[in-house]
Amino acid sequence: MSVSHSHAIGFVFLLLLVSSVASAQAIEKPVYCPPKKEPKTVSLSSLADYVPRYKGQLRLIKRRVDEHPIPAERPALLDSLMKQLEEEFSATRRADYESAQVKILVRHHCWVGGGALGTRGKDCGRKYAYSPDRANMHTKPEWLCYTGTQKGIEITENGRVAGLKMTRSSEGVNRGGIHVVFRFTPEAVTERAKRDWTTLLALID
Repeated sequence: MSVSHSHAIGFVFLLLLVSSVASAQAIEKPVYCPPKKEPKTVSLSSLADYVPRYKGQLRLIKRRVDEHPIPAERPALLDSLMKQLEEEFSATRRADYESAQVKILVRHHCWVGGGALGTRGKDCGRKYAYSPDRANMHTKPEWLCYTGTQKGIEITENGRVAGLKMTRSSEGVNRGGIHVVFRFTPEAVTERAKRDWTTLLALID
C-alpha cells in the first residue's frame, strides 16, 4: 500500500469520526455512579471452555446415529440432532455475548486561575470514550454514569462515542469522569454466535 493511499484512508476515517462526534446528542438526565459500584468490564468466556462439553455431546450423537436400526434414516437423524445441539449452543453463546461488556473511564477537568481570568470562566471542551470495536460494540445512555462534576454528557446516534463536557464559571477547578459501558450490538451477537459454532466444531475435530 502506498503512503498516499494510507493517508487517504486515514483522512476518510478522520472525517467519519468527526462526523459521528458532530452528530452527538446530549443526555438529558445523566445518572450518577453509585459510590464504589461503578460498572466493570466483563470478559467474554473463551470458546475453548465449550470444547469438553460439546465434544462429549457429539460423541453421544454419533453413537445414537450409529445404533439407529434403519440405516436409511441415519442422515436425517444426524441432521436433526446436530440442529438441536447448534440451537442449544447458540442460545448459551448469545447469552455470553450479551453479558460481556467493556467499561471505559474518561476523566476531565477544567481549571480557572485567579485575577481577571477567574471572572470570565472557561469552557474546557469535551473528552471522549470510543467504542473498542466500532463495528460491533455500542453504548446507550442507560449504560453509562458519571462521577464528580459534569457539564454535559453526549452520545452519538449510533452509540459508538460518548463525550463529557467540562466548564468552570469562576476561579477554581471542576473534575469529573464518565464510566461508559460498551456491549455487542444485537446484530453482532447473532453473527458471532453463528460463527462460533463453526469454529467450535473445528476445534473439536
